[in-house]
Amino acid sequence: MENHFFYLVIALTIVSVLSTILGILALIKIRKLQQLHKKLFTGKKAKNLEGLILELVDKTDGLDKDIESLFDASNQINSLSLKCLNKIGLVRFNPFGEKGHKGCFSLALFNEKKKGIILSTLNTDSGTKIFIKRVINGKSDIQLTGEERKAAKLARQSLATTS
Repeated sequence: MENHFFYLVIALTIVSVLSTILGILALIKIRKLQQLHKKLFTGKKAKNLEGLILELVDKTDGLDKDIESLFDASNQINSLSLKCLNKIGLVRFNPFGEKGHKGCFSLALFNEKKKGIILSTLNTDSGTKIFIKRVINGKSDIQLTGEERKAAKLARQSLATTS
């Protein structure tokens, strides 16, 4: 009988040690969960996981609307930029040789679709003349001078380098 009592004490001791170890492991797990809970809910209105998820869904919906608004604004800006005169070619020239004025120039201004104007000036002793020629698809319906063609070519090259 003493033998059975000894085995019973050993078995109870083993169960007690295992229970203590499992209790310590459970406490460690609870502490980790408390830290995670604190991290999840710090600064949040929600007091449970379901409330937190609903709060985050509401914020996500708001962000989706903001992103959609920014996307629309970006498309509008892109559409406007295609219409802007942002490709430039400038040629300065002296049509009268050494005796003439050096302030003459041809300026080509195009948008992304090669639509725009070529502005040329001719400075003489009697005054300055300004010529404007419309350009559509990179071509003018009025014959261009050599300087104007050169300015248009420079503008088209600026189209190629930025596209």
